[in-house]
Amino acid sequence: MEEGVYHRRISLFEGVPISRPGSSKNDTEENSQVPVEIQTVSEALTSSTTRIQYRNSLLGERDKTRQVATVRRISLAGADAAEFGGPSNSVSFEDPLFRQDKLGALVLLQRTIQIIGLCYGDVGTSPLYTVASLVDYEVAPTHFEIYAAGSMIFWLLVLVPSVKYALLVTMADHNGEGGAFAMIGLLRHKRIPKKWLFVATIVASIGAGALLADGIITPAITVVSAMQGIQVGAPSLSTSAVVGISIAILFLIFASQWFGSSKITIVYGPVLLVFFTVQAIAGIYNVTKHPAIFKALNPYYALRGIGIMWNDGKIGYLKIADALLSVTGSEGMYADMGHFGRTPLRLGWFLVILPSVWMSFFGQLALIASNPQMAVQASGKLYFYQVSNSLLWPLIVITTLASIIASQAIISGSFSIISQAVGLNVFPRLHIKRTDFRIYGQVFMPSINVIMGVLTIVITAGFQTSSALTSAYGVAVTTSFVTTSVLFLIIISVAWKVRPYIWIWYPIVFGLVDLLLWSSALTKVPSGGYIPVAISVVTISLMLVYRWGAKKEEENYKNNSLRWSEYKAIIESPQAPVFLDRTFVFLTSMQYGIPFTYSQFVKQIGAIPRLSLFVTVRYVSVPFVDNNHMYYVFKYTDQLYRIIVNVGYAQPIDNLVTFIESSGLSFLDDASSTKRIAFVKGKTELLSKKEHWFTYRFFLSVFSVMKMWSARIDTYLGIPFDSLEISTSMLV
Repeated sequence: MEEGVYHRRISLFEGVPISRPGSSKNDTEENSQVPVEIQTVSEALTSSTTRIQYRNSLLGERDKTRQVATVRRISLAGADAAEFGGPSNSVSFEDPLFRQDKLGALVLLQRTIQIIGLCYGDVGTSPLYTVASLVDYEVAPTHFEIYAAGSMIFWLLVLVPSVKYALLVTMADHNGEGGAFAMIGLLRHKRIPKKWLFVATIVASIGAGALLADGIITPAITVVSAMQGIQVGAPSLSTSAVVGISIAILFLIFASQWFGSSKITIVYGPVLLVFFTVQAIAGIYNVTKHPAIFKALNPYYALRGIGIMWNDGKIGYLKIADALLSVTGSEGMYADMGHFGRTPLRLGWFLVILPSVWMSFFGQLALIASNPQMAVQASGKLYFYQVSNSLLWPLIVITTLASIIASQAIISGSFSIISQAVGLNVFPRLHIKRTDFRIYGQVFMPSINVIMGVLTIVITAGFQTSSALTSAYGVAVTTSFVTTSVLFLIIISVAWKVRPYIWIWYPIVFGLVDLLLWSSALTKVPSGGYIPVAISVVTISLMLVYRWGAKKEEENYKNNSLRWSEYKAIIESPQAPVFLDRTFVFLTSMQYGIPFTYSQFVKQIGAIPRLSLFVTVRYVSVPFVDNNHMYYVFKYTDQLYRIIVNVGYAQPIDNLVTFIESSGLSFLDDASSTKRIAFVKGKTELLSKKEHWFTYRFFLSVFSVMKMWSARIDTYLGIPFDSLEISTSMLV
């Protein structure tokens, strides 16, 4: 056995270490000096195995992990200990907080370029359509309206993506992940009161549903806006042709997701870096035509512009919904944080993206300020009038490439959100592909990708033009803004316990901004905003129904499972059931108590296995778990053990039988017990009682259908497909 690795068989009642056969007295004494108390997984995983490491070191760690493991002595969880007379202190198995590596300059530069290609395509390409939407191209604007538009855009860029998201909200990460459900993970880790956690979960579900709706519309509006630039260079090109090209590009975008964000952003990052540089240069050039545009830095113009009637007949308050387009992608930026980290995210925003979009907005506004009729002449394609005819096609090409890349940010953010929802048990277990084992947040979900791709293409074919798409945009993204503010407020006030005189400024400033944006965006509902609202409502409803159903299922598992006292009474009774001479592994998500599948096995078959293992596999937020911290074993009796296996997210289990046999667990040394392992898994159908209302029965049916979407556990754990499955029905 490797040096430093030791075996202990700990009885709940004895707690005496047993030396393995062939070990010397010195070995036993030396091993007995090794500390074995592990109170939490968080302590156990503060080791050299961290979330983000270089590939070679991780591969080496993976090889070591596969060789040996250690049985650690830990106390039983509360309910188990109480009935067996063991220690009263329970063990916490919450997800560990990861320790991020210190990045060298070269790695930091690489990740900054990659995150530019992943996170900022959406907000970085917003100049394509924002000014054309804000300044109506059917009526020439006044200079005051141009300054008011610039002031709205500038202060939204400062308040929303810069201060709120890049500086403040990104501090609220959980294991480096961002997004609504990452905030829930952080709140759970901080053990806040249940009433606050319940409210936060509902709010997070609303925000996640809104972000997913945003992820469906954003690629459509970005690609169509870029494709319309071709009509500037080739006026004979029809709208139908533009829509056809856009649909083809969108298909390729969603098809490329299979390769993973690390691979595609190696190409995306440099391309977008060139695009942002070109965009900034074009903006600076046009600013020189009307330097007075910098008057827009004065917030007076924004505040005054909200209250006046503009030349196109709209009151300024409605223009806020158009100015909102300048900060699209801010929520996706936060949701994508887990792919490359907080520091690269901030560097990319403040050093590259913010200067580029700011100059592009002011450049376009300066262009029409120098010639107001240009707004009418451009007819919604003002972005492509910034350069001369000789540079038009190069701009169209780089903008087309950027629009393709821009869609990546919100799509990747959607994958992150759904994977977090699965981890929090508010969405069924779907197939998740890890596209880069070095980084926890890089995931690809084929089923979600297909659904988003189909809906995006359908919306593109239905709306056809960027102006029509912008009328449908805004409601979903502002809803996610509001929910993020509520969650962050709960974190800083309840979880972090920041003093009120410090955090009170957050709801005063950003709460007001979010409500102003949200209320203005709601005015778009009749003209197309109902599309994202419908998508959001469906997604949110599915999440809430699944969470409700999972709670019902868990409660019934507990109510219908054997109590420890009942189990002891069965095995000690004169009419004790037959003992089956083989090892049975009962797969369970419960980390304490007798699993429901075991209870049903004993009740229905009327026999007790000679050796029963309750196995719970937990995927934790590190790539590979150290061999010293992989297995946690509870011994209840000579026939009953619980094994909790902590597995890294990049640590595949090709065959759970081999995995357990190679664990080095001393009670599996008997060849007869390891060669005859039978797996037992459960399948439960929830049936509604007759007295319940139709709504209750409908929700239960929806939950049952969603459970059918779940990926098979056989695929994840490498257990035989013909393993024993106990199917039961419950009246709830």
